Amino acid sequence: MLFGLGIPADAPIPPHFFGYSPMEPYTYDPEKAKKLLAEAGYPNGFKIVLLHSIGGSGYVQDKQQAEAIQAYLSRIGIQVELKTGDWPYYIASLLKPTDQLEWDAALVGVGPPVAEAYFTLNSQFTCDQIPPKGINIARYCNSQVDQLIGEAARELNETRRLELYRKAIEIIWRDTPWIFLYTQKQFFAASSSLEAIFVYPSGLQIYFQYAYFK
Repeated sequence: MLFGLGIPADAPIPPHFFGYSPMEPYTYDPEKAKKLLAEAGYPNGFKIVLLHSIGGSGYVQDKQQAEAIQAYLSRIGIQVELKTGDWPYYIASLLKPTDQLEWDAALVGVGPPVAEAYFTLNSQFTCDQIPPKGINIARYCNSQVDQLIGEAARELNETRRLELYRKAIEIIWRDTPWIFLYTQKQFFAASSSLEAIFVYPSGLQIYFQYAYFK
C-alpha cells in the first residue's frame, strides 16, 4: 500500500533517532483478539469512529490506510465508521478538549524537527501535553513515563539518557496508547547536479540557501 515507503515500527520512534530502542513487534492474531474482546464483555464487538485526514501533510495513502484498518478490525467484529476531513478540519478535531471529541481512534503521524527521542516522547506521551495544552493525541498519562522523560531531558550523560529513554519506551510499548504501524520514508526528486541541499530531520522541509549546481 505504501509502495515501499513504510518501515514496520518496533518502537514509538524511528531507528535513526537518538534514544531508539527496539521492542518486540505486536503480533497479528485475530483469534486472540476475538477472545480478549469476549473476555472484556464484547463478544459481538462494538462500533468506533476512526478519524483520518485525506491528502494530509506528508501522509502517504492516508485514506487507503484508514480503509485497510477498517477492514482488519471488521474481521474481529469491530465496526469502524471513517470520519474523513481535510487537513484543517483534521487537526482541529484532534486537538479538541477530550470531552468534545467526535472520534474514538485517529490515524496520526509525528515528524519532529529534531532526531532525538525527547521531541516525540514528550509531545505525545506526557500528561501535561494532553490537549488543549499540547498535542498528546491519545490523551495518554503515566507518571512513571513522565518522570523518565523528564530525567532524560536533564541528563548530560548519553549512556544514562539512552537507558532512561529505553525504560520509558518499554512502558509506552506495554501500555499501547498507540498501535504503532510504521516509520514513513520521505522522498523528493532533485537534479543530480544540485549539491548541498539540506533536508530537515522531519523530512517535510528542504532548504536551499547553501545549494548550488556543480
